[in-house]
Amino acid sequence: MFTDYFVQQTDKLQKSYQRKGKQQELSSSSSSSGKKKKLKTLEDFYIFLRDHIPSELSLATGKVRNRNHILQKNCDLLVYHKWCENYLKVSGGCILSESLKAFMSIEGSLTASALLSHVDTTRALKTLYSGDLHEPSNQLIPMYSILFGYGSGRSLAHIKRNLLQLLEDKGIPINQQVDMICILGKGLIVKDWSNADYRGIETKKDTLMWFYILLIEYLEQENSFQPDLRDYVKNTKKYDEF
Repeated sequence: MFTDYFVQQTDKLQKSYQRKGKQQELSSSSSSSGKKKKLKTLEDFYIFLRDHIPSELSLATGKVRNRNHILQKNCDLLVYHKWCENYLKVSGGCILSESLKAFMSIEGSLTASALLSHVDTTRALKTLYSGDLHEPSNQLIPMYSILFGYGSGRSLAHIKRNLLQLLEDKGIPINQQVDMICILGKGLIVKDWSNADYRGIETKKDTLMWFYILLIEYLEQENSFQPDLRDYVKNTKKYDEF
């Protein structure tokens, strides 16, 4: 049931990205900003998430703030609790860090510079979030960081090594690190908090399904209704790990 559905969704997303990416390449660079082009090219992923996350959550793009500071960078996608219809008017157009559940950077092709940018944004946003809640420096910060790519010219193993090197070079604390990297059609790199390391899993055509299951498990962990979506995956595949 789940497997076939997400394979179909993967195919739709990939075809949509290829079609809109080509359309953007043919359009004049002066017709719109790079940000608008990116949003137009990736809007189907935004729609996919909108239609599949729990109904009490909402999506937005833009800035995040806490009581004292604003992150002066527009995030590709923010998952948050919208407690009223005029949330963004009340908050001055920013997502309040206390209501933020997850944020995502979305890339057509995941490059080294995109990975670096997401690592830096993760550190900044988790610092902003914990500043409001006064989390201890070694405490897990309950705000999920995801880097999603439609593809990459590099292998998952190479991306994992690059990620680990960046974290070491920058001295980023464990609770300010990226939680998941997803490359559509290739696989996942997931933070394993039990041993403070990353697991690389080559899920190939099942990547979107496992991305979604892991995302829902995170978003629903504080709610009383927690469907075990893994029970609906009717396969016994063994995926290569590294």
